[in-house]
Amino acid sequence: MCISCSPFCGRCITPALKGINCSSCGTCNVLTRDECIVYLGYLKADKHKDALKHGEEAPVCKNCGADLTADLKEAIVPLDCLYMGITCGFPCGRNIKERRVGDSQCMKPTPLKALVS
Repeated sequence: MCISCSPFCGRCITPALKGINCSSCGTCNVLTRDECIVYLGYLKADKHKDALKHGEEAPVCKNCGADLTADLKEAIVPLDCLYMGITCGFPCGRNIKERRVGDSQCMKPTPLKALVS
């Protein structure tokens, strides 16, 4: 664990914020973890409207208004998480090591499917 945790890092815990670069103008748009999960379709938007700041159906660039859905899918790729034994839709840096006895569980897993060992 780091001395000072950055909400963008994601090495030891799931990042709270994600910077998505717009492919049209290059502006970095900051989305929360909950917004990313709703926009990626892992949670139903109608049930989680509170997760979206502005209530948009798709993420849009704050500078040029372009749709960021493709950029979001490119930036957040589901990975097999050895730590939790799932395919995680919003992975952190712990996905590359197996959990040992006494290690804490992931606080915010985004399971897409279970891994078969």
